[in-house]
Amino acid sequence: MILTSRWPRSSRYAKACVVFDSSVELVEEKIRVEGFVIKGLAWRKRPVDDGQGGKKLGDIIAAQPFAELDDDAMPPGTGILCLQQSLLTKLILREALATGLVKVLFNHELIAISESKDTVTAVAKDTENGLTHNITADFLIGAAGGRSTTRELLGIPFPGHTWPERLLATNVKIQNIEDPIWHCHYVLDQINYTVITPLIDPVVGQSSLWRYTMALNPEETRSGDELLSKACTRSL
Repeated sequence: MILTSRWPRSSRYAKACVVFDSSVELVEEKIRVEGFVIKGLAWRKRPVDDGQGGKKLGDIIAAQPFAELDDDAMPPGTGILCLQQSLLTKLILREALATGLVKVLFNHELIAISESKDTVTAVAKDTENGLTHNITADFLIGAAGGRSTTRELLGIPFPGHTWPERLLATNVKIQNIEDPIWHCHYVLDQINYTVITPLIDPVVGQSSLWRYTMALNPEETRSGDELLSKACTRSL
């Protein structure tokens, strides 16, 4: 198997923080070692003043446990397996290369696709020197997202609907003063509804990274740079 990527390395950004894809079952045990398991979800009201100039978590409206809190076995399927996408990518890359059956070509951008009766050929351009390479195989597998080069080269449309609401995702380092029991939780609000997820297993008394994904007002007109400013994220 030959993989191509126009990027010089696997992504260093956390991006997704929850492992959903069932295809990772092949390396699930390794993910469980490097990641952690969330044992349930909660839905909360908006944060409230803590009386010391800060905020504290709002009251729990509902909770959905996946297992007993003292369940240490946690067989697959009874919790949400969490590992930052950047770390998951490195883990899968490491395990794939260890098989000796996979070759990865970084700095190679897909520019053309052709097929014959029995094979398909992908043309990849080296982004450093401009040279092109033909890769011929029985099958071509490509990403199918909205900006997929493979999909665009094959002329496959990407129908769908874009909701007016935009989401702002930011990573925040927080001092874990209390154990909220349900670490991953939703904050209910008509406009700025939010999902909060730990990026690493939170330990009371220590600081750790959390992912805050917040909905913006559909009438928001500020630019992307303005929305990513510290002043904006703090106000949210």
